[in-house]
Amino acid sequence: MSFEVPFVSGPPVDLQNKYINEVVSASDSFWKKSLTTRCEDWFFNHLGGEFYFLDSCTTALRACAILLNLRPGDEIIFPSFTHVSTVIPFVMQGAVPVFVDVDGIHFCIDANKVSAAITGHTRAVVAVNYGGWAPDYMNLRDLCDQHDLKLIEDNAHGMGAGHRGHRLGTFGDYAVFSFEKQKNITCHEGGLLLINTADSPGRVERLMNLGTNRLDFERKKTPHYEWVDLGLKASFTELQAAMLLPQLEALDQITAERRDAWQWYYDRLEPYAKSGLFKIPATLNEGDNAHVFYVLLQDQVVRDQLRAHLLRQSLEAQFHYFPLHKSTYGSKVGRFVGSDEHTMIAGMTMLRLPLFQGISLAQQERVAAAVIQFFTS
Repeated sequence: MSFEVPFVSGPPVDLQNKYINEVVSASDSFWKKSLTTRCEDWFFNHLGGEFYFLDSCTTALRACAILLNLRPGDEIIFPSFTHVSTVIPFVMQGAVPVFVDVDGIHFCIDANKVSAAITGHTRAVVAVNYGGWAPDYMNLRDLCDQHDLKLIEDNAHGMGAGHRGHRLGTFGDYAVFSFEKQKNITCHEGGLLLINTADSPGRVERLMNLGTNRLDFERKKTPHYEWVDLGLKASFTELQAAMLLPQLEALDQITAERRDAWQWYYDRLEPYAKSGLFKIPATLNEGDNAHVFYVLLQDQVVRDQLRAHLLRQSLEAQFHYFPLHKSTYGSKVGRFVGSDEHTMIAGMTMLRLPLFQGISLAQQERVAAAVIQFFTS
């Protein structure tokens, strides 16, 4: 189904296709991977660390789970308000998910709730930078250091965002990025693993090469090319790099345009939020990347009614995550620790409005006017 105002839209064609011809016109481009190398150079210059482009953010999380050497009964702490892809890779490696509440401002994991969830079986905390906002990383870092835990940063929403003067993606021992179609920059699918800790580089290399010692063999450090460890097959192609590179080069402009569009929604809807008809996010701070703009409604019934009202006008809006601790499988394999003050509110009353690079003021006005009409007519 097509919409006059879709929820998301890809980058402009001229930007998206800037480097495509370099790939399709050179028969050896897939082997040389020159555009992938340029993407790698961009990330090295902006974030440092050791990083690997992969086929998805989920695969990057799977790599984190493998590198943890999980054993049956090991526990990982997650916010319950996140996508299932944050959790599945760890469950597949045998971990027990332990869910906690999110904060009531930006719906990131509540660092104050994490402490009570830590047990002798806990191995890591996964923090999700929801909407490009950040949790209390100073508190989380202290907790993880105190209990010898890994801090994993799910930065799927955080490209171009910063927190306390540092770029998101640099707070965790491991950080993962997503370039899926709904993200601020996208090659339709793709991900990245960033390693900010002193893990064995040999183990990571083997993992990224199907568990083989291929690189050691090429360096003539071993006489045989063979299978030596667990591994992944998760190629990031030159076509993906060709789509991603021009957006990396234009990231500051993309972020600025999204912030302008986000601020327009905020200014247009704030008077109605102040009157109590709905709630909207707190105003942007320096470093925020404007990944999502939402309204919080009275309850799920009103949320669904408003969504249907927008759909009838060919305006696409989306709710977000159903709380994982209440889901059929999540409640079966995991547990929730502490009180749920905000997770169910976010999961059942949030409606995200269309926001993408190139959205016009006319499109935004149509959306905002329809929201206002729903409450005032």
